[in-house]
Amino acid sequence: MTSDARRTRRLQHVTATGSALAVALGPLLLGALLAKSVGGDPWPPSTP
Repeated sequence: MTSDARRTRRLQHVTATGSALAVALGPLLLGALLAKSVGGDPWPPSTP
């Protein structure tokens, strides 16, 4: 196996791992951001 083939295989592995992490953690991150933006203050100040 040549060094170019090893480099290509390693790059494909790193790319696949990054894609898998993005797919797994993406919805979690989006859900956390959505919950934070929608949550707001549970006890808003009352206006007289």
